[in-house]
Amino acid sequence: MKYVYKIINTGAMVLFFFVVICAVAELFFSFDEYFKFTLLSVILTVAIALVVCYFLYKAEKVLEDKEILCKRLLYLMPIILLIFQVAYALSVDFVPKNDLSYICKGAENYIKYGVENINMGLPQHHQEYFYVYPNNHMLFLIILGLYKISYVFTGEISNILPIVLNIVSLNISYIFMIAAANMIYSPAKTCICALRGLMFTPLITFATIFYTDSLAMPFVSAGIYLYIKIRKEKSCRKCVLLLTICGIILALGYKIKGSVIILLAAFIVDILLQRYSLKTIITRIFIIITIFALFVCVLNAVSLKVFKTTKEEIRKYEFPKIHWIMMSADDKGGYKKEDFLYTKSFDGYDNKVCADLERLKEKIEKQGASGFALHMFKKIGYTWHDGTYMAPYYNRDNEFMNSNTFLLIVSILHFSILFKVAKGFFDSKKACDETVSETLFLKIGLVGLTVFLMIWETRCRYLISFMAIFALI
Repeated sequence: MKYVYKIINTGAMVLFFFVVICAVAELFFSFDEYFKFTLLSVILTVAIALVVCYFLYKAEKVLEDKEILCKRLLYLMPIILLIFQVAYALSVDFVPKNDLSYICKGAENYIKYGVENINMGLPQHHQEYFYVYPNNHMLFLIILGLYKISYVFTGEISNILPIVLNIVSLNISYIFMIAAANMIYSPAKTCICALRGLMFTPLITFATIFYTDSLAMPFVSAGIYLYIKIRKEKSCRKCVLLLTICGIILALGYKIKGSVIILLAAFIVDILLQRYSLKTIITRIFIIITIFALFVCVLNAVSLKVFKTTKEEIRKYEFPKIHWIMMSADDKGGYKKEDFLYTKSFDGYDNKVCADLERLKEKIEKQGASGFALHMFKKIGYTWHDGTYMAPYYNRDNEFMNSNTFLLIVSILHFSILFKVAKGFFDSKKACDETVSETLFLKIGLVGLTVFLMIWETRCRYLISFMAIFALI
């Protein structure tokens, strides 16, 4: 089995190194818009990022014999993170934009005017928003509940409670990541994982952006923590309980952010690769998939009840998954309004599927093999190069967040994380089989995320939910 581990580790390493190369190349084109000396700026960013990685390496060596200090630091770092998050939240004047603004407006309409007026005030092309995008129903239910509490107690609807929940979610994610690292690594390496987590700037810059990226993060981190516990658990009863809880956690995360299903797939592949009996493999996979599917169905039923509609009614307007694949199949793979209007122009789910498949085929044929390959390079680079994770886009009025200084700082931190992940693959080649086995599912998850983002609509913020993977590898 150790040869299988090595093959998977090597394959994942090659893929991720390709991702990093594409990201550095895209960084050059991105910096060209902001810095006079583009090449020098890129070289400086990469060089400082490598220095940061070296500092983390030396810091781990220093901490190796200081277990008590490590434990104190691990208690201190979440507090430091919380202080920065609160300070940041108080310093910015965040206004929901795009999809989040539609969800917030819909929740406010629901409370004040009833479900029949839920689309009041939304753009004309989004009058069926909650039917077109049922993937945002879970986020809507969360915001609706928080707005309802605010309205009952204050008579007003504000974003204070959603922001508070968002900050709590980000902190819970960070704490679960540390707990997961503590079960895999030494106290010194756990501290380094925690430091890498602090370098993940969305933990702070997304403190006020209570969208699916940040609110799904705790379910990913908790899922990883629970799965590590499952792998170490000897009791069958406790294992069944943990698998059940893990299935529920992943279902909740999936309903907030669909990409969380990548983690479920990684767990299943890892179970298949373990030295379990056939009965154990089948039992574990059956439990986690069944619980996941059942809970997703329950959440779907709750959504239909809240919206006072039926699945058939939603299917009239719902966009099929192929829409996002079609939309992302040219240029850099980002959102295109013309593709949105194209899919929307067809009535019925099946007609939308056929139309999107036809348009996808046309896009691929038009580009040809070389053009499509270039498109993929651009898409990978565009997805992975941006250390801002679109935070400036959501905070247009914040002068510092839209400055070159901020761009340089977050780019250095972002590439430090990418380089450290790349080093993690090299370290695995030297590590014992047990350590490689314990982290294998993380690398499978990273491969799954990479492939998913090569197919799906391009957004650098889609990486945010998987903070724990970047900190732990």
